[in-house]
Amino acid sequence: MQRSITTAVLIGLCGTACGPAEQDGSPTREIRRVPIQQSRFKPDDLEALVDTLVDDVEAAGATQDTSIAVVLKALVGFWYPITIGANRALGELEIEGAVVGAPEGTEDDDAQTAQRELLEDLLTGRHEGLVLAPVDDSLNDVVDQWVEGGGTAVTIDGDLPNSSRQLYIGTDNHRAGITAGETLLDVLDGVTGRVIVLGTTDEPWAAGVARTQGAANTLAAAGNYVTVLNSRWESVAEIQALIEAIEDPADDAPLVGMLGVFANAHACATAALQSRIGELPKIVAFDFEDATINYMEQGVIQATHAQRQYYMGYLAVYTLYSIQVLGIEQTKSNAGIHLFGGTHLNTGLDVIYAHELTEWDAFVDEIGID
Repeated sequence: MQRSITTAVLIGLCGTACGPAEQDGSPTREIRRVPIQQSRFKPDDLEALVDTLVDDVEAAGATQDTSIAVVLKALVGFWYPITIGANRALGELEIEGAVVGAPEGTEDDDAQTAQRELLEDLLTGRHEGLVLAPVDDSLNDVVDQWVEGGGTAVTIDGDLPNSSRQLYIGTDNHRAGITAGETLLDVLDGVTGRVIVLGTTDEPWAAGVARTQGAANTLAAAGNYVTVLNSRWESVAEIQALIEAIEDPADDAPLVGMLGVFANAHACATAALQSRIGELPKIVAFDFEDATINYMEQGVIQATHAQRQYYMGYLAVYTLYSIQVLGIEQTKSNAGIHLFGGTHLNTGLDVIYAHELTEWDAFVDEIGID
């Protein structure tokens, strides 16, 4: 079934002022980055990494003669900050590019078809670089074809480790789970008991399992009795399952905490409020859904976590361009401590407590993703 694709932007080629080196070999190009004001949430280490890439690219006398396609699952919600970051990087580099994704409301099965059709179409076009947030590993063959044809490719948010992509840029999910567990332990302030983790044990979703296990193991190691509840991704069923777990009479230990490790984490708060429970447990969430923010403002959710989507998009474009100019090995060397397993550039995670929402809002306004 053919589906339309939403395009976020098309950046045109810059003029000759940012062109290749002069004939005497001295580079004439200067990359001007948009400055970001200092904030607790500004990742100075990632900013320094981009500065290093810029310095080396400028020293190499890079030209703007390339085009990068950024293919996301969508352009709204979770994906909006990635779109902003990728667009900003394309503009700063003054290279041609497009950020595209499936239309809002596209069902999961259709999103897979939409991405494949778009990628196959791009293979015949003018783009040399690909930033891909893959729906699933069924796209391995398309990425392989892209690279075999001389293109460069990096994945973001979700990885295709069995493809020919050069790097994966995104959250380290196991470490993110550990951080989330530590955040809940922090707000529990030494209190232990029963804890519910809304996550997944669905093995095909390796990233989700890694995040869930990281959180559950951290909480259990601190002396808590942990129940992992599989996310159902359907609001009514999700909340009902959570209420049943909250009110389970078989568990004598008091319910002291709840942790959701995906964007549906706000269901923990909804279920706790609707349940027949006395004192509300401490609740920690993931991502920045509107419902999550509302519950934080009400004091029902104590903290949440942001996956630095803006930097996924921003860093992906710069990293891909660096691979094209400097090669994969020098780019990896520049990544330094951010590189895990030789191919995973970890963008890290922000922890935002409820009392820090005003400061967080100021930061996202600064980078343009409010």
